[in-house]
Amino acid sequence: MEINVKTLTPLWTGGIEAGKCDRIHETGILGSLRWWMEVLVRGMGGQVSDPTSESRSGLDPKKFDVKAYRQLQDEVERRLYLRNAGLCDVSQIFGATGWKHRFRLEVEDTTSTIQLRDRYANNRFLTARKGEFKIKIQSLDPNFNSEVIGGLIQFIADWSALGARPQMGFGVIQIEGNRIDTRPLYDWLITTDGINIYSDPSLQNIFLAKIQPKNSNSLFQEQDTSGHKGLVLKKDKNTNGDDIDKDLHHFIRGTVEGDPRAAKIKIYRAYDNDR
Repeated sequence: MEINVKTLTPLWTGGIEAGKCDRIHETGILGSLRWWMEVLVRGMGGQVSDPTSESRSGLDPKKFDVKAYRQLQDEVERRLYLRNAGLCDVSQIFGATGWKHRFRLEVEDTTSTIQLRDRYANNRFLTARKGEFKIKIQSLDPNFNSEVIGGLIQFIADWSALGARPQMGFGVIQIEGNRIDTRPLYDWLITTDGINIYSDPSLQNIFLAKIQPKNSNSLFQEQDTSGHKGLVLKKDKNTNGDDIDKDLHHFIRGTVEGDPRAAKIKIYRAYDNDR
């Protein structure tokens, strides 16, 4: 399947040179898709392994028989068989040690460059991407429906962001043309239903919201919305950043100093979805 995508805020997928996204890298898109699939599966109580732990997902050749696996006709039976062989629900699609991913993703990049000032270093600019591009998805397994990934991309377009640095407002996208059917994604997620409980991000412990500006007719440029630091730092107009508890600030916004931690709240850049 092919999906036409339009960026509403600049897109960041990394690159060879620090601070520059020279093109849309498929690896950055895949990493984002996997992260959100993990969130959804955790929300269902399914099985998701930590890819950074020693017990991370990987196919155990001693527990996997190709012939026996191919004889299984039911999707739930195949999933359970792969679980017992060491693959969590997400790794069964996105791959792990000894198991290749079940789909191929390609990007036809027609985006252009946009330069944004780095709000952490005023003398440095970040180079991101904006415009339109096409995502091509091909199933590599006759038992896997590529529309599952299409539905995931639609979910991200509805509620989140694609690519890296979402905490800096990057990656809000819009699907061009007809809306992608999310039913295949829903049907696949139902088969992952379980009783596992996670402290890592899941739909059980996160919230998603959209906020409309009071004045929807106000004009702004993408460059003007890159420094959205004050949206979280300031409680009201009578409060300045120095009055905010630093520990609370670091807990909510994250920090790279001292004890590094990820942001708990991600505020995406303001955008005009009529463009």
